[in-house]
Amino acid sequence: MLGRMFLAALVVATPCQAWDLDKYPPLPDTVDVSIPKENCIKAAEVIINQDVELFKALFFPNPATDAQVVQHLKARHDEYFKKRYLGINNFRLNNAFDSYYVDAKNSKVHDVSSSAKSKGYDEEVWIGYTFDSTHPEGNTDAEAAGYCRFAKVDEHWYMLNLL
Repeated sequence: MLGRMFLAALVVATPCQAWDLDKYPPLPDTVDVSIPKENCIKAAEVIINQDVELFKALFFPNPATDAQVVQHLKARHDEYFKKRYLGINNFRLNNAFDSYYVDAKNSKVHDVSSSAKSKGYDEEVWIGYTFDSTHPEGNTDAEAAGYCRFAKVDEHWYMLNLL
């Protein structure tokens, strides 16, 4: 009983990151994120198929050569199909992870503010996703979750991360 009371007190006293609306601002209904949502789904296709052309179409422009992109996609594919997980199944969007940074350069989230400052954009959106898989150790069912990050530059949404 004492253990349960301590755990309950810890849960009440410990702020959850979802409660920090300055750090993880919710996505307003007025912001059209249909393209980032479509492109987040395509990000799974990039990894599954190791698709260099789709990668280049979705991602923030960078000076990487095709050979470098191929190497990067192989490493990400191996992570999701051999090392961390054994595949990406039933990939779906999960609105619980969505966040919107209207002033990304001044965000409390270091990854957001540093990326916005270095790449020169103001708006960033996180689109949540979930997928089913299998853990390679033990062959047990797994559900993974994360977010796709997008920056808006000149009315165009560019992806910043690959799952």
